[in-house]
Amino acid sequence: MGERGYGSVLALALIFGGVLLIGLATDVTRLVFVWRETSHIANTAAETGAGWVQPADLYRGDLVVDVAAAESSALAIASGPHRSVQVAANPDGVCVTVEQWVSPGITRLVGGTSKSVGVTACARPRRG
Repeated sequence: MGERGYGSVLALALIFGGVLLIGLATDVTRLVFVWRETSHIANTAAETGAGWVQPADLYRGDLVVDVAAAESSALAIASGPHRSVQVAANPDGVCVTVEQWVSPGITRLVGGTSKSVGVTACARPRRG
């Protein structure tokens, strides 16, 4: 008689486990999505920044990055809510580091914490 109701408890545990697995899959998908977005933003900002060259040097045939214009344009492209952006430009190229935070969904119930996604992209001006 002590086993009465055991099936209900087992069914409830299986349902809870299934919900946690779905939640884990959702959180991993969100993490991958944010990583792809962060990577795209960093690459776009670095390429845009590297496109700003000094006109006088360009007329002489040299590709020299206009550091001030490159930094401001890369920062303008990469900035956004819940993002940290660092831009390092020099006459040879531009590097942009973008960091975003991803907060967990249902896995927060079992101790999931926010994760940081960071991507660094560099670009140099080129002919073509």
